[in-house]
Amino acid sequence: HSLFMAISGGRDWNELYFPLYENSVMCAFMFMFYIFFVVFGVLNTVTGAFVDSIRVTSMADNDVVIEEAMQETDKFRRDVRAIFEEADSDESGTLSWDEFEAHLQ
Repeated sequence: HSLFMAISGGRDWNELYFPLYENSVMCAFMFMFYIFFVVFGVLNTVTGAFVDSIRVTSMADNDVVIEEAMQETDKFRRDVRAIFEEADSDESGTLSWDEFEAHLQ
């Protein structure tokens, strides 16, 4: 109970450390080791895992945005190609100035 309160901010470390130190230096040392291990080891690992999962999610979102932009570009390219193919009245694969002017009117 006291160990959880020490790492979660429920009680100040000094409130728990000094009574231990007065009774047993070894217990006080073990308490400080526990605090160090949990705060810097376990909690930082959990925080790192959380940040990494957010990073992966963000990258996936970025990939979706890029994919949508590529699809829009591809659709625009197909639409423009269809316009020029429609304007190519002799179906030669090239668009003359006369064909272009005729298509605009």
